[in-house]
Amino acid sequence: GIHGGHADSLVKRFTAAGPDLATRAGLEAVLDFAKAHPGADLWGALPCTTMCAWQRINVVRLGENSQRELERRHGRLCRMLKHFIIVAVVVYNNGGSVSFEWPKSSLGWKLRLVALMLKRLPFGSDIVDGCTLATVSARGDSVLKGWRIISTCKLLLDRLAGLRCTRDHSH
Repeated sequence: GIHGGHADSLVKRFTAAGPDLATRAGLEAVLDFAKAHPGADLWGALPCTTMCAWQRINVVRLGENSQRELERRHGRLCRMLKHFIIVAVVVYNNGGSVSFEWPKSSLGWKLRLVALMLKRLPFGSDIVDGCTLATVSARGDSVLKGWRIISTCKLLLDRLAGLRCTRDHSH
């Protein structure tokens, strides 16, 4: 997003445009920001395409070059995830909350790094269906896609509770 929950909230987005969380310099920039803003809230939404089951099919279909590219991108994701965990601990220890999202079916939830993150901080978890938040496709169709959201913020988790598809509409 571009604005926070309050009119005077400061929102700082760290995106693919920079700073790059996969690099040491990017990590340092995000840590500097987190340390300068005690009580900040951190939301992680790292690229999850390398953790999609379809990637296995693509590798078989597209061959060795596809496998190498997938491995390169997966290594980048793991660096970003390691750095996210470092920042998350700093944010949490400075009085802020930490949240993280991926599709509920992402294989990323099974990564050892994710298990480590779940042990390091007191996360709760919920599943949210996209249609309950008015998520639509490019054609305007309601999107069912489920997201798992973990958070150290009980208020957020309370507000997400029950946001599951009622099945009274089409997708």
